[in-house]
Amino acid sequence: MKIRQLFIFIVQFVFMAVCDMIDTSFINNTGIDAICILSAYCVLEWTCYAIRGIGMYGYRVLQKNEKSCLFISVLASFIMMIVIFMIADSFPYLYLLTDTQYKLFTKILYVYAISQIPLCIGDFLRNYLILNIKNKELFISNVLFYSLMIILDAVVMFTTKTLTHFSIATLYSYIIYDIFLFIICKWGKIREEYKINIFKEIFKHGINTVFDRVTAKIATFVYNIYASKLGTELYAVHAVCYSVCVFGEAFTNGLHNYVLMNLAKCEPKYRYKETKNTLKNVWWMILLMDGAAGLILLTVIHGEVNLSMAAPYCLLYMADIISLILYEGFRANLTIAGKTDILRWGGMVAILIRIPMVLILYNIGCGLFSFALPCLFDFGARGIFYMICSKKLDRKLQNHEMPMNNIKFCSRK
Repeated sequence: MKIRQLFIFIVQFVFMAVCDMIDTSFINNTGIDAICILSAYCVLEWTCYAIRGIGMYGYRVLQKNEKSCLFISVLASFIMMIVIFMIADSFPYLYLLTDTQYKLFTKILYVYAISQIPLCIGDFLRNYLILNIKNKELFISNVLFYSLMIILDAVVMFTTKTLTHFSIATLYSYIIYDIFLFIICKWGKIREEYKINIFKEIFKHGINTVFDRVTAKIATFVYNIYASKLGTELYAVHAVCYSVCVFGEAFTNGLHNYVLMNLAKCEPKYRYKETKNTLKNVWWMILLMDGAAGLILLTVIHGEVNLSMAAPYCLLYMADIISLILYEGFRANLTIAGKTDILRWGGMVAILIRIPMVLILYNIGCGLFSFALPCLFDFGARGIFYMICSKKLDRKLQNHEMPMNNIKFCSRK
């Protein structure tokens, strides 16, 4: 695959990240209640995204049986919808909020429950376009979706200015987006048999990835809890630096998909070498793009945070891009091989690395270093773990110790 496709993937992910930030900025401008609720709501949102993505994760491995994969995701979303309806009145009380915020939070959860299936369909079909390298369709659908969402956000901003209506605007945007995606993907023309053994295969790979994502978010959750104890000034610096750091994942998400598509065309015995060669050829491009974009973003979003104080820390936070390149590259290698039984332990590695590092560094008074360094070492440990597992798999293939039919092979034209 030509290197041009890497830049196409990166541009798409950066575009989505920027538009999501614009969407969030609209909501943040409605007042302190919205900011507090969104902060509390993000943990539930992360969890729901991981669970309803079970079929999407299965499709990333199999790269076929897309209708069966979507069915599994929709089923998981339906279950999540029921669960959210059941906990909507009680979940907000896990947090220390005001009475107004409790009521508003409950309303948001009801809208979010209804949104589960539209969100699931939109996320799945977007990934379908990415994995099938339908660049034109992906670009058109993303422009339509984000234009519609930002326009509706602006309407809410200049009329009711309520968080509930922002949530409804997102729901409407996704419904229209889903209809457009079904049309542009020519979903009705796809013919597929539904079989129990296929559903089992999708569920197996999907649940392994869900376990990885949920356990990794536990590490992130603890990380953020301790960051909130830094004090107002340092926490503000952390929030800005971490936002820039997370934005950089748009570049490595593009890299992950590029490696995944490259390996889909390779015979299993050549995949490890191809992964190493790809990372060797593109790592410096990712570093340069992330560094330039990160520093520009920092100057835009730092707000009242002192720029000269935040910049050195921001560079340290952004250093995790080095680990992410390794992590995303070899995660793609194991994904295309169907080795989700290995990938599922990535989140546990995150718990074992990130949480102890935060606890130790925070308690010995390292300040912001307590939160900049764990990201680098967390993704570094996961990347090394995946690389070692990929190398062992390659060695078995080269020595004919593993039958080729135990490794998934997907040939793309």
